Amino acid sequence: KSRAYVDSARVGLWGWSGGGTYTMLGMTRSAEFAAGIAVAGVTDFRFYDTKWAEEMMKTEKENAGGLAGVSLLPHAKSLHGRLLIVHGTYDDNVHIQNAWAFADERFDMMIYPMRMHGISDTPARVHLYSTMLDFWTTHLGSR
Repeated sequence: KSRAYVDSARVGLWGWSGGGTYTMLGMTRSAEFAAGIAVAGVTDFRFYDTKWAEEMMKTEKENAGGLAGVSLLPHAKSLHGRLLIVHGTYDDNVHIQNAWAFADERFDMMIYPMRMHGISDTPARVHLYSTMLDFWTTHLGSR
């Protein structure tokens, strides 16, 4: 933001999976971003696939405080900027409950029925990137 060529009022961030988690983390813990797109982000490890969640965080019984401590759900009300949440309903890795649980009144949402974590079929992928471009144009503007 300190560079002369950067419009500090129009900074956005986006990510997929872990990057989607970091996008939501950044937008709830900082007012630095005007907009963000989170695709298939983990909002609470209790909604993550147990294979990965338990490998990283252990079970609820073993680490209830740790799981609660990294949950983004209590921070949803602190969202700064405009957020587009994207998720596939058949995501067997980052389950759709992550998107539903984080939903707050200041977001846009695009749900892809019968799509998995990668939202990888051509029609859905073309639609997704077109939606993302429209979102950036609307919320960050153009020169």
